[in-house]
Amino acid sequence: MVLRVLLCLWRLGQHGESVTVHPWIRKHLYWICQLGGWGCLGLTLTLFGLIEDNNNEAEVILQNVVFAGSCLAGTHWLRVTIRRRQWLSLRPKPALLRIIPAMMFISLIFAVGLAMIVPIALRSSIEDDPTVPLPLIVFLLIMIIWLNLLIMYVGWTAIFLGYKVTQRNHQLETERLRLQAAAKEAELRALRSQINPHFLFNSLNSLSSLICEDTARANQAVLHLAQMLRYNLRATRSELVPLSQELQVVEGYLALEKIRFEDRLEIRYEIEPGARSGLIPPFLLQHLIENAIKYGIARRKLGGELHVAARVERGILTLCVSNPGELAETGASTGTGLQNARERLALLFGEAAQLSVENGPDSTVIAEACLPFHTEFSLQSSTADESPHC
Repeated sequence: MVLRVLLCLWRLGQHGESVTVHPWIRKHLYWICQLGGWGCLGLTLTLFGLIEDNNNEAEVILQNVVFAGSCLAGTHWLRVTIRRRQWLSLRPKPALLRIIPAMMFISLIFAVGLAMIVPIALRSSIEDDPTVPLPLIVFLLIMIIWLNLLIMYVGWTAIFLGYKVTQRNHQLETERLRLQAAAKEAELRALRSQINPHFLFNSLNSLSSLICEDTARANQAVLHLAQMLRYNLRATRSELVPLSQELQVVEGYLALEKIRFEDRLEIRYEIEPGARSGLIPPFLLQHLIENAIKYGIARRKLGGELHVAARVERGILTLCVSNPGELAETGASTGTGLQNARERLALLFGEAAQLSVENGPDSTVIAEACLPFHTEFSLQSSTADESPHC
C-alpha cells in the first residue's frame, strides 16, 4: 500500500492530471503521505530507541511518538501558512525569505514544548549531576530538539516545494499545449470560414467584373486577398497579435465584402489610438465582424451599417462590433467561432476576459469582447499554480 501511494505521488508530480489515480487516493493523498511518512519515522526511531534502551520502553515510545506528532503538526501548519499567504506565487528568493523564518519559528515553538514533556530519561540523568546548572540544561535541551525538528522541517519543505514546482511546470506545459491547440483550431476555422471556396468564388466574381470596369480597384482587391492569405499563414506563430495588425486584415476583408455587398454594407470605425497597440488573440475581431456580416447584414435586403469600435478604459481593452438586426435572427449560427474565441480568451486571461453577444438599442446586435490591455504579455504570469489537494 505504501509503495503504491509513493508510485502514485511520483506519477502525479510527473504527469499531473493526465494520470489515472483512484479518486479516494487523489482526494486524501496529502494525509496519506503525512501520516505514512511521519508514522514510519516515529516507528523507526522507536525501534532504534528500544534496541539501545529497553529498560525505559514507555518513555522511549512516548518520546518518539510525540516527536513524530510534532513533525506532522508543524509541517501541516507550514503547508496551511504557505497556501494561505500564497508564498508559492512569489519569486524564489522572496518566497524563501518567508518560508525559512516560518520553519525556524514553528520548530522553536514545538522544541520548547517537547523539552517540557518528552526527554524524561535525559532529565533523570541530569538530576543526578547537581554541578550542571538547570537553566543551561534546559537551553541545551531546547536547542538539540530545535535542530532536530528544523532538519525534519527543512527536508519536508524541500520535498513539498519540489513537488509543487514539478506540478506547476506540468500545468504550465499543459496550458501551453492547450493554447497552441486552440490557436491551431482557430486558424483552421478561420481558413474554412474566410478563405473557403465559396468566399473565393464570390471574391473572384467581383474581381472579374472590376477588371473591365475599374482596373485600379481590381488590383487593390487582389492585394487585400493576398494580405488575408498571408495573415492566415503567419497568425499561428503568435498567441497574441497587435490590434493594429488585426485591423489591417479586417480592413482588407471588409473591402472585399464591400465589393460583394456594394451599397448594402456601410462601415464605420471608431478606434482609439491607444487601443491599436493592445494585444489580442489572432482572428478575435475578425470572428466578430464575420459573424455580424453573415448573420446580420447579409440577411437584410437593405443591408445596414457595421460599426467597429475599440477603446481602452481602466486597463481593459474593449472590442465592440454592432450590426442591425435582432439576436433571434442569428439562431441559425452554430456559434463555433465565438465559442472558440471564448475558450482562447479563458486560456490566456482566465476570468479577466469576457465575450458577450446581446441585443442593443435601436434594433441592433452588439458583440463585445473585454480583455486586459497588454502591450507585452507573459502567459506564465497569469497561470494559477495552486492545486486543490496538495
